[in-house]
Amino acid sequence: MKKIGFIEVLALVIGNMIGAGSYMMPTTLAKYGFYAVIGWAITSIGAIFLAVLFSKMFVLDPTEGGPYIYAQKKFGKFIGFQMALGYWLMCPIGSASLVISIISNLCVFFPSLETNTVLSVLISISIVGLFTYINLKGIHDALFVQVLVTILKLVPLIVFSVFSIFYFDTGKLFANKILITDISPWNAILSSASVTIWTFIGLESATIPNGINTNIITKATIIGVTITAVLYIVSLIGIMCIMPNQVLSESFSPFGDSTRTLFGGFLGNVITIGSLICFIGSLNGWILIQGQVAYQASLSGLFPKIFQKHNKNGAPIYGIMIGSVIIIAMVLWQQSNTLSEQFEQTILLASFATLIPYIYFCAAAYITFYSSKIPNYNWMSISIIAFLFSICVMIGAGKDTIAIGSVVFLLISPLYIFVRQTKKNIK
Repeated sequence: MKKIGFIEVLALVIGNMIGAGSYMMPTTLAKYGFYAVIGWAITSIGAIFLAVLFSKMFVLDPTEGGPYIYAQKKFGKFIGFQMALGYWLMCPIGSASLVISIISNLCVFFPSLETNTVLSVLISISIVGLFTYINLKGIHDALFVQVLVTILKLVPLIVFSVFSIFYFDTGKLFANKILITDISPWNAILSSASVTIWTFIGLESATIPNGINTNIITKATIIGVTITAVLYIVSLIGIMCIMPNQVLSESFSPFGDSTRTLFGGFLGNVITIGSLICFIGSLNGWILIQGQVAYQASLSGLFPKIFQKHNKNGAPIYGIMIGSVIIIAMVLWQQSNTLSEQFEQTILLASFATLIPYIYFCAAAYITFYSSKIPNYNWMSISIIAFLFSICVMIGAGKDTIAIGSVVFLLISPLYIFVRQTKKNIK
């Protein structure tokens, strides 16, 4: 089998992070004003701690599959199953936000999509179907598309970020007030962090597929997260200096609209097209990951053996197909809300589903470093910081998201019992 190289892995890490988060997040964050910049900066620091911790743990124990594998080893198969299922569900739930973002940006060119529910649903199903088909052709075809699209998506983001530096205006930035009257500055920062953690979900993507060199995983993870964090902060400050908060909060394409403000429609449309490419690339990467997560969980004895089944191209067919059905279901579920509400609610739920495995992963990492022959206090400290960061961000998601997410995780308990009692159960 052809080896997976550094560029492919870096593209997977960056591509899975830079998606709806980078190009749609300014619209969601506008209501928090300047405090959104602080929230995103805090999230960036926390994400780097998590990335370093993932890389270190993978060097100590190079087990593919994601954060739930370490939770299973330290806390048992029930916790492992719970975390694996939650992490796997995050993939299609998060992918639904990408589909919503694609429709949102298409509204710039086809305004009728905002009100034509039937047409937007048909386009959503077609997009999911196309990238499901690409991923069913095998991981190397999917990664080839990922490298190509990552390059295309990074170009407009980098150009915009560099150019926006010339428009930095601290007066305008600090003048961006909170649009929500009943929220304190601290809660605005915490809420911003809870939303923006979604922009870093995928930082562990390199540890999931089979057959990747350990050194490549370490370098790609840390470099990928650092590049992404810098681009996020610079571009957000640039947009907030160009567009008033109220206008930004109603934008379908914040990068495109801010470019239109400065240079007119043509370049604004180019940036909007760049946003679409970004969402498409991220959707492709997450459909790839949803198949790989289910496959690795099955190999670990956590999921039924059916998820190990491959097609003739070597793609884990059931993990990909079932995940894609969930994507479509999530899109249909959110149709009664506005596009902005659909995006925020979907990413908060997806982030919650990921943060719980992150929390257990940090706890497992702490136990690993504490129980070694010579306890490593530096890495224990990093584990604690990453753990507390994940807890705080989860709290900031709000009581409604926590309630829905908690019910979902509680329902996993009887499902675990059911899986164990089937013929293809967990041994």
